[in-house]
Amino acid sequence: LLSSQNNSSVSQTTRLTTHWLSHLEVYVLKDAVSFPINAVPRELMPHFHVVQRKSELVYLPLFFIDPQLQPTYYWMELPGVPTERLNFTIEVIPLSIGRFRLRCMLAQAVEQLKVMGIKDKDLEDLQGIFTETNLYLLLTTVVVSAFHLFFDFLAFKNDVQFWRNAENTTGISIRTIVWRCFSTSIIFLYLYEEKSSLLVVIPSGISAIIEFWKLCRMTKVSFSLRGGVSIGQRSREEEETDKLDAYFMRRLMYFMIPLCVSGAIYSLLYMPHRR
Repeated sequence: LLSSQNNSSVSQTTRLTTHWLSHLEVYVLKDAVSFPINAVPRELMPHFHVVQRKSELVYLPLFFIDPQLQPTYYWMELPGVPTERLNFTIEVIPLSIGRFRLRCMLAQAVEQLKVMGIKDKDLEDLQGIFTETNLYLLLTTVVVSAFHLFFDFLAFKNDVQFWRNAENTTGISIRTIVWRCFSTSIIFLYLYEEKSSLLVVIPSGISAIIEFWKLCRMTKVSFSLRGGVSIGQRSREEEETDKLDAYFMRRLMYFMIPLCVSGAIYSLLYMPHRR
């Protein structure tokens, strides 16, 4: 009885839909490449068919066909039993040896991810990156992302190096550091809740950690396993900076508080919010 109830609940939550593949892409190797008999690339082995012609071994034309790796817009959902004729198009696409091997390696990677238990939805997203995105656009995105991470690393490195060597923080606003701790934490939590790309979430989290570390440097607070928490003494020049900082920040708050309150009220009344 319990198993029947579980099966009925699964059938109610899972709705199977029939799809028709209206366009099939067939990839063929266009280059005449010679392979040593004992050095054929592993990803090409399932597509190899060797025949003997006279005194030499030759392989038949290499084709790659995988309906699962077809773009999603080629799959047409069928609401029921089709009453009209369905179109089916076969497109033969010649590829160079490099792009042909890339397709084969992608298919093998998908099969390995299935064995590892990766969800089908995640696999579809991964396949869409390679099948529905232009290769040059994909390479450009990878290069730009790499430069983005590189410059983020340089910014973090220079920031940490400056604050590590700064023994005197005269002229630096401690209230600005507190505000940056608050704002970077809010940004990080928002990006994490929205499940943004790790390329954005991780640098944002590192930036928030660095801001809190800078606040500890400003307030002369240090942590150690033996001594615990220790608070140092700020210099006279730093205390003078704090007085000037408090004076001008107080004047600035007269303008900032009305703007923040009015912006919050406008957002509450006219902007959509998640429940």
